[in-house]
Amino acid sequence: KEDKVPFQLYGAGSVGRAYIPHTTSTMEWFGEEWDVSKDAYASSVSFDYTEPDKCRNWTNDDPTTPNRTFWKSTFGALNATAAREFAVDVLHARPRKVNPYPWPREPGCIAVQWLKLPQLNNSLAFQFHFVEDFVYDTVLYGIPEFQQYQREFLDSTKGCINGFMLNNLILRTASLDPIVKRLDAFAARYFVFEIATGKYALLFSFPGNEGITLQIQSSHLSYVAPSPLQIC
Repeated sequence: KEDKVPFQLYGAGSVGRAYIPHTTSTMEWFGEEWDVSKDAYASSVSFDYTEPDKCRNWTNDDPTTPNRTFWKSTFGALNATAAREFAVDVLHARPRKVNPYPWPREPGCIAVQWLKLPQLNNSLAFQFHFVEDFVYDTVLYGIPEFQQYQREFLDSTKGCINGFMLNNLILRTASLDPIVKRLDAFAARYFVFEIATGKYALLFSFPGNEGITLQIQSSHLSYVAPSPLQIC
C-alpha cells in the first residue's frame, strides 16, 4: 500500500499478483477474500479481475498447499516436458497426481507441469511449476530468445557463468554429491564453488530450458572439488 504498486487481483479477491519492481519476476499471494469495497486503499489503485486461468479445470484440481509461506516457484518454459523429466531425473522430483490444465497444450491455453521436490515431511514439499504459455510465441523479445541466448552461451563457453545465471532459485540439501553425479550422468553443465568456509554451492541450468537456473547449497561435497566462480 505504501509503495502504491499496481497488482492483479482475481479469484474473488483471494489471489493477487504483482511485478517486483526493477526485476522480471512476479510475486503471487493468496489468502482470505479481500472485499475491496470496504478498503480505503482500494480507491487509489486499479484492479484487474480478468480470470487468467480460463482453461483451468477446477474440478480436477488439488486445493491443498503446504503450510508454509514460500511453497512454490513458477518458471516459464519452452518445453515443460523436458523441464519435468530433468527435475525428476536429477532432483528426484515427483509429478503431482493432478494437473488441472489441458495437456498437451491446446490453442489459446497455457500448459503446466507441477512437481514436488523430495521432502521428509511431504506436506511441506516445495513445488516447481513449469509453464508453457502461448504468449511466448507472440512477443518480440521473450522467453524463446532468452532461452536461445542462454543455450548458445553455455555451448560456447567453459568454466564461467554470465550475469543472467545469477538470477537463480536457491535451495538447500544434505549433500551435493548425489545431484552432481546425476548431472554427470546426463552430461549436463554445472558449476561447483565454495561460498564460505565449509559451505558449497552447485549452479546449473535446465537443458532445453536454459533460462531456468538453480543454485543448491550444502555443507557436504566430496565427489568433485570446488572451483572459483568466474563471470564472463
